[in-house]
Formats: sequence, C-alpha cells, structure tokens
Amino acid sequence: AGLLVTGLNLIPVGQFDGGHTLYVLIGQHMRRLQPVILVILIGLGFFWNGWWLYAALIYFLVGRA
Repeated sequence: AGLLVTGLNLIPVGQFDGGHTLYVLIGQHMRRLQPVILVILIGLGFFWNGWWLYAALIYFLVGRA
C-alpha cells in the first residue's frame, strides 16, 4: 500500500511531489502540460477507475488550465 501511495504522489501536477519536481525542471511551461496530464489520466481511467478520481482531484483542486 505504501508503494502505491508513493507512486500516486509522484503524479507530475500541482502539489504532488512530482508536480514540484516538474515545476523546477520546466518552470512556467507546467501550466501548458497540465491539460495533457489530465487527458492521460482520463485515458488510464478506462483501465482502472481510480485514475478518474485523481484526474478529478487535479482538475478541481489544482485549477483549470
């Protein structure tokens, strides 16, 4: 369970650790990448429904790009 939570925390958007890392690497271009990441998560939701939850959380909590 710990590995799953750690892996999900690395999603490269918003306040997740992956988001902070990606922001350091590419700066303000992160705002353009956010919709792409949301589309990828929505697509992954067809394989596991939990990805839709993360896509919704990012959409509503991080902001609409």
